[in-house]
Amino acid sequence: MNEVQYSQQAQIQFSEENNYYVDLLININNFIINSLLLNSSNDLKSLRINLYITYINHIYNWLLQIQLIFYALIKKHKMIVEDAMVQIQSSEGKITQVEKIVISKSLLIKSILEDFDNEVIPLPFVPEFMLTKVVNYCLLHMDHDEPKFSRPLEALNISQLIEQRYDEYINDFTKVELIDLINVASYLDIPSLLELACGKLASIMKQMSKEELIKGFGLVEEMVAEKINQ
Repeated sequence: MNEVQYSQQAQIQFSEENNYYVDLLININNFIINSLLLNSSNDLKSLRINLYITYINHIYNWLLQIQLIFYALIKKHKMIVEDAMVQIQSSEGKITQVEKIVISKSLLIKSILEDFDNEVIPLPFVPEFMLTKVVNYCLLHMDHDEPKFSRPLEALNISQLIEQRYDEYINDFTKVELIDLINVASYLDIPSLLELACGKLASIMKQMSKEELIKGFGLVEEMVAEKINQ
């Protein structure tokens, strides 16, 4: 449940509880008034009833003030939550709502938000699948330092150089998806994700033979020989 839904549910629950106590107050009021009418003189009845009605009115007004304060807090909280969110649109037209502080890991989106704060941000070169992966990376990046490793890679496998959480994340991509991720990270200007994706692809290529490189990436033999010599 997100914070907006929580606020709406809390408002409904408070309203229901408030109505319950108001109804209970009315029933108690009627019961006591009827009790006061028994075995009392007319003047005493009138005095007791007036005092009690005044007391009940004070309680009822107090409940109404509490309700108004609560509604105001809910409205303020909802505005804060909504202001902290932004809508981003994939190339397929799917709109995703995400926290601004999360997606601002993209320097492109961060710069757009500075000029267009409350508009849907179209990302025509980012398919929905990749957009979800990017958001997941940004969420991962929120709680942990960005992945850091030396370049060129000091180990054959990048898994030996990065934290397990980032290793598990990047291992979820195929070679073709890694190339797409590199393009998306470059377009969105997320330097740490771009380096992670490039590092993973380099790690894969270091473990492949010349024939596998030619077949797996569609490279010509001269290009492979040049890279190997480098």
